[in-house]
Amino acid sequence: MGDQYINNKQLYNDIVKYKELYAFAKSNNKRLPQIPDSIGKGILLICNNMARRGNYRNYTWLEEMISDAVLACIKAVDNFDPVKSGNPYGFFSRIAWNAFLGRIAREKRENYVKIKNYQNLNAHDPDIVTCNEFTDEVIYDFESTMETKKNKKKSLKRGIEKLYDE
Repeated sequence: MGDQYINNKQLYNDIVKYKELYAFAKSNNKRLPQIPDSIGKGILLICNNMARRGNYRNYTWLEEMISDAVLACIKAVDNFDPVKSGNPYGFFSRIAWNAFLGRIAREKRENYVKIKNYQNLNAHDPDIVTCNEFTDEVIYDFESTMETKKNKKKSLKRGIEKLYDE
């Protein structure tokens, strides 16, 4: 594989070989093989290249996003089915994308909790300013996202109940 680009055919062939070795070892009660370096390098390239995208590159927790994505992809290697798909690049890209979004959601929730705790701890001291435009925006964004999710769940539940009643 090149320095910055993924050779999808080569990655596919490497996964097929790995899965054959894995199946052989498993059926013969032998030690399961490690994921080859070529697959690991491909996954690392996918995750690093995704981190260069404009919608991700300015996050302060970018290294954690990459680490989460690599871990999720490594865990999913055995789930890739060469019979169903010949596109491991797309498979691992989707997994990495979801890992990036998961990290962003966790970090937003963590920022929200930190800000709310700080406000609650200092609510009784009038000399300490606990709000500003940034903290207000973090709180508003997180709470409105949670409200939207809550409403979607209620709507889905009502829709299921309506179907059940009919």
